[in-house]
Amino acid sequence: MITFITDIQEGETDILAPVKAEELTIKDLEATIIAKIPAPIGGWTHRNLESLSRAIAEKTRRGANAFLGSSWIGGTEV
Repeated sequence: MITFITDIQEGETDILAPVKAEELTIKDLEATIIAKIPAPIGGWTHRNLESLSRAIAEKTRRGANAFLGSSWIGGTEV
């Protein structure tokens, strides 16, 4: 399952805000695209990314990375 690094802890920069309207791309560990998902209305949130991670867990069981636009936002190896 993909672990997203988009939750904000005290003192950390919000990395999700600038890319929340970007398309989510999931790639396997060889950079082959597994899925492309357009941003929901209002943009991505940490909560809806986590929900999606559970929904696509079977597709990512061999390893995957997640990107919003060109920004890496998580992976199975985190």
